[in-house]
Amino acid sequence: MSNESGSVSAFFDKQWDLYKRAVGNGVLCHAEMFATLDRFLAETFGNRPFSFVDFGCGDGSAVLPTLKTKSLHHYIGVDAASEVIAGAENTLKLLDCQKTLIGKDMASAVHDLQSPVDVMFCSYSLHHLLLDQKINFIGNCFEHLASPGYFILVDGVKSELETREQWLKRLDSRFVDIARFNDEDRAEIMKHPQEFDFPETISTFRSISQTFPWRKFEVLFEKDDFLAFMVFTK
Repeated sequence: MSNESGSVSAFFDKQWDLYKRAVGNGVLCHAEMFATLDRFLAETFGNRPFSFVDFGCGDGSAVLPTLKTKSLHHYIGVDAASEVIAGAENTLKLLDCQKTLIGKDMASAVHDLQSPVDVMFCSYSLHHLLLDQKINFIGNCFEHLASPGYFILVDGVKSELETREQWLKRLDSRFVDIARFNDEDRAEIMKHPQEFDFPETISTFRSISQTFPWRKFEVLFEKDDFLAFMVFTK
């Protein structure tokens, strides 16, 4: 993982502005995903304080609008991209809670969590791991969650029988059709997924949930057999 995480980190340190442009244009349905997160947290916790681990947190700006309206008592942000996570300290000043930032890849950082946490949120980052690494990571999340506790996974998903190459082709098309990227920007931003993105099917994640004693696996939002918001409940 060390060489891979270093390369991923270098990409986002360099290309963060381009990635945020894609996010702003809705390529990965961030608005819908975070609206789903907002509803889930409000319905699950109400006014009860909870702890929240944000794997692949970036600069913290994506989750901030959702969390600043919640009763958060501890935010833990994890990201391997050093320059990006450095910006999270300033971004998250609006959160009135204890804050911990960990500059490390998530597969290692999950072992640094000192006490059971209520929510683990993994947004568009698990696809960097291969299948056996995904299984190990989800198992480690189970071990470090409170009971009840929730592992929330937001990520790209393949349709059944779709190959990785076919999924990447669909992603490539979204940068043109939705974000109107020119050829140069599209080629630049696709360098990362072509090397590091390994999406799975929803049925694969459902099977992983049955490997460990999760009480429930749910899909709360799904878009075009391409993106999904999934919740593993301990």
